[in-house]
Amino acid sequence: METKKTIGELIEYEVRKQGLSIIDFANKISCQRNNVYDIFKRNTIDIALLAQISKVLNHNFFDDIAKDYNLAEIAGDESEEEIYNRKAVNQFMEVVPKVLKELGKETTIAFSDKDEFGIIIPDFTLPSYCITFTIGNTWTEKTKAYSNPLFDIQKITNGNDISFFIAINKLSGTPLIDIKLDYKSQDEWKNILSFVFQKFPNLYFTGYGRRL
Repeated sequence: METKKTIGELIEYEVRKQGLSIIDFANKISCQRNNVYDIFKRNTIDIALLAQISKVLNHNFFDDIAKDYNLAEIAGDESEEEIYNRKAVNQFMEVVPKVLKELGKETTIAFSDKDEFGIIIPDFTLPSYCITFTIGNTWTEKTKAYSNPLFDIQKITNGNDISFFIAINKLSGTPLIDIKLDYKSQDEWKNILSFVFQKFPNLYFTGYGRRL
């Protein structure tokens, strides 16, 4: 395959190769048709959006960036934090479905649409369990939800290096398991997800409500 000069060109190449129409691709990533052409022109891209596109096209663009020096170089003047987060998302997408399958759990990962009003929302969700993941820090910490009277926040820890937050909406009773998305090995992801399901063995979204 001819080397593509930008991440946008690489995405466009994959869309064309798979025979997707622009409208179909736009619908799959929940954006307008004009925005798709904008994506094709980009040499930088939001990590969560690239993860969503990777899932939709079943193609790991993070791996392409890691392997292609030109793509990595043109991907923008990334800070060390941005590089770290990109690698963390790549690892997350690669290993978490395997871990969930090994644990006998549903493997669907949902990509959160960016809130148009600028409200911080988790980047990824396991919709069957209402387990959320936010890049770089937890949603609880980013939004300071622990000081919001609408939520009952608890930090769950095993006493060592595994911890997560649970945020319960006091009005609806809806729980949200809140995990920081940082770079974790497959064993580390297995440990934290095993711990979550151990603490809340009945955690499941039935379609009518969520049970703990």
